[in-house]
Amino acid sequence: MRPGDDVGDLGPVRHRPRSATVALGLMRHHIAGTARPALPPRASAKRWQWLLFATLLVAASTRLLLASQWKGELLGPRSPLLYQAATLGFNYFEMGPIRRGLAGTVVHLIGSDILLATVVFHLASAFGVAVTTGLIFVRMKAPLVTRG
Repeated sequence: MRPGDDVGDLGPVRHRPRSATVALGLMRHHIAGTARPALPPRASAKRWQWLLFATLLVAASTRLLLASQWKGELLGPRSPLLYQAATLGFNYFEMGPIRRGLAGTVVHLIGSDILLATVVFHLASAFGVAVTTGLIFVRMKAPLVTRG
């Protein structure tokens, strides 16, 4: 059948959308008993998915920081990171080899204001986790969502 042919009660055949053509092709494969393999997503689509995923991870982990900054409490006495800053205050330079001193040493190297350095360390950690997770996601061979 071609566009313009009359098919009885349905009237003339018009242009079919691509999704309908793909659906009909899948139905033919299903009826014939042969499974059509799933196509892997394009590389550019996977990169966009990774970028969206990484952005969502960073946004989710910095939501509290942004809300506190909006209220003007991030670097003040009511900061939500006071406990983390106190924990990261222990470092190898001032106290020698101590337990949990590596992150404190990194914070000490970032800056002298421990609260601001803790915020920067938190942002860098969130970005690092998002990039690492995204790289694992991009290198996966299987589709992210499988339908069964």
